[in-house]
Formats: sequence, structure tokens, C-alpha cells
Amino acid sequence: MEKYKLYLRHIIPFFIMILSIVISVFSLYNNPSIIYEYDKDYNGLYVKEVRGNLKSYTIPDAVSNIPVIGIGVRAFFGHSDLEEVKFEKIENIIYIERLAFSECEKLKTIDLRYVKEIGRNAFSYDTSLDNIELGTKYILGSTFYKCNSLKNLKLNEGVEAIGTYAFAYTKIEELRLPLSIATIYDDGLKYMNLNKLYVPNGFMSNNIDFLKEKIIRY
Repeated sequence: MEKYKLYLRHIIPFFIMILSIVISVFSLYNNPSIIYEYDKDYNGLYVKEVRGNLKSYTIPDAVSNIPVIGIGVRAFFGHSDLEEVKFEKIENIIYIERLAFSECEKLKTIDLRYVKEIGRNAFSYDTSLDNIELGTKYILGSTFYKCNSLKNLKLNEGVEAIGTYAFAYTKIEELRLPLSIATIYDDGLKYMNLNKLYVPNGFMSNNIDFLKEKIIRY
């Protein structure tokens, strides 16, 4: 009997611990939440962590009257069910940091028109993303690497540089470089399906020579 009681004394805490972990995980995925942190440089909040795995999240324009101005490193990384992200006020979003949405394989829709800074690999391996409009000054290396459903890309005026492998292994067939373009880094437009590349008359780069038969000057 004493041996049995001793056994229970050891096994019960173990089962309580396991039960507590299960409840925590269940609670995490059924009570999703967005964790914010203050960014003193921009006097606003950024999304530090996203708990849960919903199909859609809405980022508010402000929390407690403090504007939301960014998405932090790996905030949505690997959210396998994520299909859509909405911003109540996209004009507020200054930056999206590296790996923020990487490996969100079902992500299809996100508005990036006014985002000023996007980090490396921010959307890499997002295999359902098919339509993007960008105005960020620098498109860094591998930002949309292996987004292999990406067909439609619009680069707005203000885009100055395209980094290495920025759109590698996408399905973009036609692209218009804006008048503001200044630099395309090595392999910046390689491993794409480009059939037409519209290039401003004054822009020259050795890194687009391999596309010379597909270049249309304007």
C-alpha cells in the first residue's frame, strides 16, 4: 500500500504537468492574441509575436491610442493556416522585419503598397502569394524567394533597388521597372519567368544584360 502511495505521489504531478501543457496549447490556439512592443525610435507599437494560427488577422491602426507601425522579426513565421492579413490603416505601417511572414504557405493576400521597409526573407516560401504591389525603397535579398505562385508584381515609383534573389523562383512573366530604379544587384532578376521587362531609357545595369532580348525601353 505504501509503495502504491509512493507511486501515486510521483505519477500524479507528472500527469498534472502534462495536462497543464495540453491546456496551455489548446488555449493558445483557441484564444489567439497579438503581442505588441513599443518602438521608441518610431514612437509606436510593433507586432512582436502572434499567438494562435488563424486564417485571418487584422492589425489595428492603434492600441490604447498608440499607433501600430510595424511587424517584428518572425512575428508570423510558419503560421501554416494564415491566408490573409489586413491592416486597418496600411499608411501607418513603416516596416516589416526579416522573416516576419516567411513560410506562411497559405498566405495569399497582404497590402504592402505603403510599407517603407521590408526585411530580408520577409515573405520567403509563401507559396500561395500571387499578387504584390510594392513601394519600399529597397527590396532586399530573398524577400520573396520561392514564392512560386507569385505572378503579378507592381513596383511603384520610389523603388530604387532590387536585391539578390529578391524574386527568385517566382512566376512573374512581365515586370515594369519604375523611373526611380537605380540599382539591381547580382541575380536580382534571375530565376524568374520574365518574358518582358520594361526598363526606363536612362537606366543601365550589367545585371540585366542576360535579359537583353526581353527588354523593352520606355
